[in-house]
Amino acid sequence: MKIVAAMQQSIHLITGLLEHVPSETPFHNHLKKLDVDQLEEKSAAILARKVH
Repeated sequence: MKIVAAMQQSIHLITGLLEHVPSETPFHNHLKKLDVDQLEEKSAAILARKVH
């Protein structure tokens, strides 16, 4: 996923460019399971720890 964000590309395009990666369906299934609010809270906590 970091590659997708860094290249500002879609999951569909990246899975076509890289070798030995699953199709886009498993990526989408895992993304649907994520709780965005919880991810934002955890990300903020991690970033705050690095500042201290």
